[in-house]
Amino acid sequence: MWIFWAIMGAIFVPVVAAAAHVTLRDNGRYRHRPGIDPGEQGYQILSAEYRSGPEPGAEETSRYWHVPKDDQAYAKIFVPPGQNKD
Repeated sequence: MWIFWAIMGAIFVPVVAAAAHVTLRDNGRYRHRPGIDPGEQGYQILSAEYRSGPEPGAEETSRYWHVPKDDQAYAKIFVPPGQNKD
């Protein structure tokens, strides 16, 4: 029985060590969202798709929105009318 536990330990320990290494190595890689710098100008396209049921005969609906890439400009869209947007 000890051979079984020795084999399991020989497999388990390196797998856990490799997972910990990958996690610690990649921990600080994405401090910002990849590809978008804070304050970047321009717009990006957001899309949403909905299917009303299984095929065949399902009705599919797609919607697209052009929203600012800058986080602060995007957040100002959701401020209620009549409120200060600063």
